[in-house]
Amino acid sequence: MAGARRAAERGWCAPLARRNRAADSCSRSDLIPKHDAFHRAFVALTPATLRTINEAVVAAAVALGLEDGRQLRVDTTVVETDIRYPRDSGLLWDCVRVLTRVVAALRTVTPQACDAFPDRTRRARRRMQEIGRMRERAQRQRALARTYRDLIHVTTAVVAQAGAVVQRARGLQYAEAMTALQAEGCCRQLEPHTDLLKRGKACKPVEFGHKVFLAESRRGLVTDYRILDGNPADTAQLEPSVARHRERFGTVPALYAADRGFHDREAGARVEQQGVTLLAIPQRGGTKTAERQAHETSRAFKKAQAFRAGIEGRISVLFRGRGMKRCRWHGPARFELFVGAAVLANNLLRIAALLTTRTPRPTRLRHAA
Repeated sequence: MAGARRAAERGWCAPLARRNRAADSCSRSDLIPKHDAFHRAFVALTPATLRTINEAVVAAAVALGLEDGRQLRVDTTVVETDIRYPRDSGLLWDCVRVLTRVVAALRTVTPQACDAFPDRTRRARRRMQEIGRMRERAQRQRALARTYRDLIHVTTAVVAQAGAVVQRARGLQYAEAMTALQAEGCCRQLEPHTDLLKRGKACKPVEFGHKVFLAESRRGLVTDYRILDGNPADTAQLEPSVARHRERFGTVPALYAADRGFHDREAGARVEQQGVTLLAIPQRGGTKTAERQAHETSRAFKKAQAFRAGIEGRISVLFRGRGMKRCRWHGPARFELFVGAAVLANNLLRIAALLTTRTPRPTRLRHAA
């Protein structure tokens, strides 16, 4: 009987012991960050911080002997923002809808700045739906111009009134600092930051996003990236990119390769005076001199242009493999952070691949005395 009683007690105590161990493990698991810890830390990142991290990663590659910065290829591309394409009526409706939504959020913070902003989303939505339902050619010819004209009028009025709301909100004095910060955040959302870029592409006559400058080294590391304002000519990036490369590596690249969009005779001459040995940029337009023709048909120039074509593949990798094709984050700061995160992912994976495939040095055996 005593043995049976002790066995029963052990049977009853076993589940209790398991519960105690589970409680102990739960108390220890409280030290593990929650699932949203990464998100909160990522939101705290700034474009300057991520750029500094990228520069540190490139410096680490140089210290490991994986990169020397002697060869550089550059190009520009467009990273899209989260804008619908290509229906004009849909874009106008999106503009009215988003501006009205942000002003409504601003009204909860500072109602006195938003009193003169009427809600015109219903009218804009009806015009957009009417345009989408027009199927017959005769009906479209009669009513399309009138309906589009009214939708453009509504959108123009909403944009103008949103600009006036921003000016009034920024001109007010706020009693609390938090209220002022919330109002400024809403005002920044009301300001446009997406560029409409025309680059002569038949499939996309107009691209919605930002122009991005990229510089890649021989080993596939993106050593420099810049978010450009508007649609500037590529020639304006030649000298600044060489200056930033010299600041990062301590010397200018011996080989600088780009497409004909970067061609600038005067800027190219100044860059060559700084120490660039081979400036492989084809001439854009005009009649080529005999010296220029001989230079572009030389073996070194053709080899450099073949090297330049590699950045097209790097852009494809960034778009399809690193998710840089379309940014769904809002605001210019988050856009730059998005591009910087894609560049950082590319550089880390390239360094890992280079470390994996690097041939180990032969070990020298010491002879016994």
